[in-house]
Amino acid sequence: MNDDISAGVIPKKTKATTTVVKGLDATRFFGVIGVIVVTNFVGDLFGGVLKFLFMGFCVAVFFVLTSKSPSNPTQPFYLGLVSFIKYLCRNKTYYGTNSEQYKKYEENKENAKNKKKKRKDSSK
Repeated sequence: MNDDISAGVIPKKTKATTTVVKGLDATRFFGVIGVIVVTNFVGDLFGGVLKFLFMGFCVAVFFVLTSKSPSNPTQPFYLGLVSFIKYLCRNKTYYGTNSEQYKKYEENKENAKNKKKKRKDSSK
């Protein structure tokens, strides 16, 4: 039997978040305070009820952007959104069957198939 402790052990992320208020970690807590302060100054342009609606909208957007990403829970939503936007803005290159890269790919695929066939024939 293998006495190595690390064999078969899957490491887990055990880093705990520092919570200030129940359900709010320190980053989100201080971020909400910062968003409220900034939107309070900017909201003076709107005045009245619109100021509070604008403040509520900005806090809601802040909570959405700092929540966990649905595709990768280890990163915040805004990082996933930034990488998605970078992907959309990236130049797309399409390779047809007449391109040099495709011909090289087909050649490598054929060589791999031939090598596999040779190994199979030599083992018989």
